[in-house]
Amino acid sequence: MLDTKSDSVNFLKNLRALFPADMTETQRDLSDFISVIEMIEAVGLPYMIDFTSGKGFEYYTGIIFRLFVAGVNVGGGGRYNKLVEMMGGALVPAAGFALYTDCLAACIDIDSAYVPASQKVSVNIMPDVVKLGNEVSALLRRAGLTVLTALDGKHAYDCGWELEVRSADPQLVLFNCGTGEKNNCSDVMEVVVLVGLG
Repeated sequence: MLDTKSDSVNFLKNLRALFPADMTETQRDLSDFISVIEMIEAVGLPYMIDFTSGKGFEYYTGIIFRLFVAGVNVGGGGRYNKLVEMMGGALVPAAGFALYTDCLAACIDIDSAYVPASQKVSVNIMPDVVKLGNEVSALLRRAGLTVLTALDGKHAYDCGWELEVRSADPQLVLFNCGTGEKNNCSDVMEVVVLVGLG
């Protein structure tokens, strides 16, 4: 099992089915892992499940992850509930990550990366429409807009526009952060036109 790698949540569901129901802690941990993978799938990010990726990091107590851009490892982290205690502190549940700035900088053309706030859209996605929100974000990006995604009622900063994606009508509500103007939009193309005119 430790040598198995998979890019399917079904692998975890099948694994969970192998454990008896009375192994409640294992069942709970696998269910949590499945929930995380389902969220990653809803966002549309590629992933690989690899049970051996944490070797050498005994202080981790839960999910461990690594971040890749164009095949380059640019960061990683995970859950480590006992690390603070191992270092002489209190028993404190914790999670964290690190970004490898040298590796990230090598992946970015800084001069071409600057976009003025007036050309950025914060797509604020309510929890019950994550899939729709990510589809809307992808369409806006394909239309040439710079999109920052914010979940669970939050919003991104330094954006000239905020687009709320909701389950209730209107599903798309666009705010011009400079003028305070609000527009109920019927589709993504209307958002693209309004941002382009702004």
